[in-house]
Amino acid sequence: MEEGGEKQHNAFVRFFLTIGRLLWEIWGEPLFTWLGLYEPKDPTYGRWEIPFSKMEQRLHENPDVTVSFHKVMMPNGKDWVWYQVWEDKLAQRATGREADLVFCHGTGVHSGTLASHSRRYLDAGFRLVVPDLPSHGYSTGLHVFQRWMKGYVDGVRQVIIDVARRDDEQTGTHPPKQKRRSTFLLGLSFGGLVAVLYPIYYPASLREDTTDPNELPVDGVIAVGPILGWSKNDVKVGPLVHTLTWLISFFRAERLELYVPHKKAVDRDPKVYKQLIDSDMRSHRGAFRVGHLFCIRDGVSDAERLAPTFKTPIYIQHGLQDRVVLPSQSIKFLRKISSDDMKMTIYPVCQHVIYRKAKTEMEDLAGRVAVLEDNVEWMSERSPGHGHIDRGVSFSSDISDVMERSKPISRMPSFSTFSGPGTPGDTTAQSESLPENPNGPGSKNEEGVVSGTIHSLTSQIDSAIETAATATAVPPTPNELTRRTQPKGAKNPATVAKEAARKNADDKGEEKRIYRENWTLSQDLRPYDLII
Repeated sequence: MEEGGEKQHNAFVRFFLTIGRLLWEIWGEPLFTWLGLYEPKDPTYGRWEIPFSKMEQRLHENPDVTVSFHKVMMPNGKDWVWYQVWEDKLAQRATGREADLVFCHGTGVHSGTLASHSRRYLDAGFRLVVPDLPSHGYSTGLHVFQRWMKGYVDGVRQVIIDVARRDDEQTGTHPPKQKRRSTFLLGLSFGGLVAVLYPIYYPASLREDTTDPNELPVDGVIAVGPILGWSKNDVKVGPLVHTLTWLISFFRAERLELYVPHKKAVDRDPKVYKQLIDSDMRSHRGAFRVGHLFCIRDGVSDAERLAPTFKTPIYIQHGLQDRVVLPSQSIKFLRKISSDDMKMTIYPVCQHVIYRKAKTEMEDLAGRVAVLEDNVEWMSERSPGHGHIDRGVSFSSDISDVMERSKPISRMPSFSTFSGPGTPGDTTAQSESLPENPNGPGSKNEEGVVSGTIHSLTSQIDSAIETAATATAVPPTPNELTRRTQPKGAKNPATVAKEAARKNADDKGEEKRIYRENWTLSQDLRPYDLII
């Protein structure tokens, strides 16, 4: 009896400790911080101690890639945004391209998710600026909590400003706006909404705009499956949850984790969500906070309401099988904007997580590989170089698959300067020593470089996607390849694509399609551009 009573007592104590921690996180900490009576010891809430992902480590150790780590303080002088810069100096010299690609990751994940796809952009000569958005990764803030979308956009803007400042210090010059490096924003899912809102919140970022000569230019936005709405059929917010969120907001409990509205709609394969979120220690594995739900809702509302002010070149890439946000919602946005340079491509085989590796070679070519080739080509047309680099390109995105087939090669990483966390208010530190944690951000652990890939294509900047299709030797009878590689009982991708087409054909603009005629793939699987 005494043992059972002790267990019951311990459970009782644990219950009240949990309630106490919850009350502190929701109300206590914000109140005492606002009163100036409390400051968290670790403004990243423990995320700083989490090691890099395996794919990041392998990228960092690639001798062809120069890696640097930085942080930039936010205007409040307390929070910072941490970011990486990846560049291949040889590819930059070979292509003659002077352009930056600023990556905006999805909600709950982090900058390292681009690592497995970075080779294609690096070989094209782009310098990759890869930040952890505010309240994500190694940036400060309670994990995935920003009440207003402008907080995320401002974080990206501070990174762009800091990169330009470092360039000016290195060259000893301060070029005018029109002569700055080309800069493109690439956003996936929630990051796509962040990228779309950037020119809306900062219209002077248009290179041709003369209202603010000190504003840094953004030359194009690539939004991949951007959250410009949500599918009411698959992302459901019931009346009970809707009422609950408003009550929680009324009582200022917006830090409370409630639920994930799109978890089952992200991909038909539950392993995709597990690998992207649950298996990644740097990702937010909890539910969405109420404040974040309102943040997304308000951001979508801003994009819709202020769309006519959007004048920047934009390219939207969308999966036809996306159940989180429908292609028709992106079409609706494009019809409202004032840009004279817009493009939209539909990928029939893709779901919401377009950058994931497909189960068959044919689907991967028609989906992820085509998406990468298309947005590289779009940026290259707007920031032309003078050459190319002939080198195999890795398109692999499956970490476990790469690790199983890769043999580690011990090489020292090529690191540049690092600005560690230091003191939150210290904005003067430019270069600091790497942190002592051997597994933390900036560590020099020796791992192997990525050698196993599912595709190895010749990188030709001026080549069209048809060349890439031929180079992968996809047979002219794709159905045979599908039957050989698909799990037993799985639906044929063509059938799934047809069903998705019928489901999403509620917008007449989708009927005007330009297919890639030289592809050997079935028209049902072939990517196509929409005439908006």
